Amino acid sequence: MKKNKINAGVVGTGYGKYVILEALKQLSYVNEKVIYGRNKLEIKKLRNNKIVDKVYFSLKNFLKNKKISLLCLATIPTKQYQVLKIIKKNQFNYMFLEKPLTNRLKHSEEIYKKFKNLKSKIAIDFIFLGLKPFLDFHKLIKKQKILNVKIK
Repeated sequence: MKKNKINAGVVGTGYGKYVILEALKQLSYVNEKVIYGRNKLEIKKLRNNKIVDKVYFSLKNFLKNKKISLLCLATIPTKQYQVLKIIKKNQFNYMFLEKPLTNRLKHSEEIYKKFKNLKSKIAIDFIFLGLKPFLDFHKLIKKQKILNVKIK
């Protein structure tokens, strides 16, 4: 059985560029990749290097793209909350979100109530790079003459 091709939309040019877009590149069923980010220079580079097919400089216009079936939010919790708050409940067939979803319990509860009966598929990733132990570790290794650290 042949898989249907889907279009993926990414919000974020940090983790979105280095992790999400790299992962999407490996998926044969992802047809078009579109991105929204605040770093205009970075998203122009992504388009010019043919890493993405389309770029948006406006979140509002990005979210109007009805061809996106997979939404990947790879941004800070406050921005992620803003996006989740304004999108329609069944606007996307699939969502890939980052944990934490928000930085306030009240906002988390609001998002949970909105999407708890969602029929589309949702996956939530956990970014350990924002955790205090990792940030402390990062401060320590910055002071050292370490050429490379790999975390798996």
